[in-house]
Order: sequence, then C-alpha cells, then structure tokens
Amino acid sequence: MIDFLSYFLILAVTFLGLLVGIIVAELSAEEKEPLKKHIRFSRILIFVVFDVLLLYLTLNQWLLFLFIIIVSLIFLFFKHSSFSPYNVLGILFYVGSHFIEFFVLTSVLLFLISVLEGIQCCPKRNRKEYLVFFGKRILFVLIALILPLAFSNV
Repeated sequence: MIDFLSYFLILAVTFLGLLVGIIVAELSAEEKEPLKKHIRFSRILIFVVFDVLLLYLTLNQWLLFLFIIIVSLIFLFFKHSSFSPYNVLGILFYVGSHFIEFFVLTSVLLFLISVLEGIQCCPKRNRKEYLVFFGKRILFVLIALILPLAFSNV
C-alpha cells in the first residue's frame, strides 16, 4: 500500500482526466460526432489491454482477476443513466493500490478512461450539464477515498 498523500494526488490526477477530455472535446467540437465509434472501440481496447496485463501480473490471484473482469464488463455494457459505471472504478483504484505494479497500470488506464468519458460529455456548453456530469462521477473519488479509511490497519 502506498502512502495516503501519493494515493490522493494520483486519484486527483486520474479524476482530472475528465476535465482534460472536456477540454479536448471543446477544442475539437466538430470532430466529436464522427469519432463516437472510435471512442467506443478505444474503451473496449483499453479494458482488453488492462485485463491481459492484469492476467500477467496476477497469475496466482484468480479472485482479483475475476473481480476486475466483472468490473470491466459492467463498465463496458452498462447503459448510462442516473448511475455512472465510472464510479465502480473507484473500487478498482483502491484494490490496485495494494500492488505497486498494478497501481501504476490502473492509474494510467483510469486516466485514459477518464479522458474518454470527458470527450463524450455534454453536447451543449451549459454550466448545469457540466455540474451534473461531474456530480454523477464524483462518487468515484468518494469510493476511492473512503475505502482506504474503512479498511486501514489503524
């Protein structure tokens, strides 16, 4: 397990990937619609790469591997409604913090997923829509912050 300050800073950078995605979408608004199928393919590719690398890193931890596969499937095929499957990734972030090799991989891939989520955000430039967008995904940060406090060895 890494120290809490490093954990928090990496979590903040990962969550700010949403903002990076929104900025990219705003700068290239006319390209957003044609890229929808490529963004979907990128999400699937990220999870496939993630699962293959995870299999390599956790050969003797099948339960963890099964959990990550289930989280990946939930994220890829869950329809976006009032609950964002992005929030489930907070659990993955916490689990990854126990294995340093896995945590680096998890952080990078979650950042990429955050960027893709941000690119798919709000078609209109409305402040309320941005607040709703971030509000639905703030649970990711809360889950990732509460789990280390709930399961600490103190």
